[in-house]
Amino acid sequence: MHYQIDVVFILGMLDAFGVLTGIQMSEKRLRKLMLHLVLGSIMKHTDVPSDIFLMDLEVKDSNPLYQTFARILEQKFGLTASECQSAIHAFWAYPFELDEEFH
Repeated sequence: MHYQIDVVFILGMLDAFGVLTGIQMSEKRLRKLMLHLVLGSIMKHTDVPSDIFLMDLEVKDSNPLYQTFARILEQKFGLTASECQSAIHAFWAYPFELDEEFH
């Protein structure tokens, strides 16, 4: 069921970053949902269509979209630079793949 991603994305558009606080889930699931929250927030503040946006999100430190993702992950979720890089790389590889715990 991908409705969780849709709901979290919409909550991200509302900048509801605290929505995952206190929810018990695997680290993989939490990271995936955090990234969709961030994606929703970024999409709210940009004019780039989502399909173009995801194509432009090259996983490079110099990419402005990557930098925005990393900055929000650091500020809102307290991730280190290394954790941001790891999470963004995993997200970029499989943005809509859910782990078994979701099904």
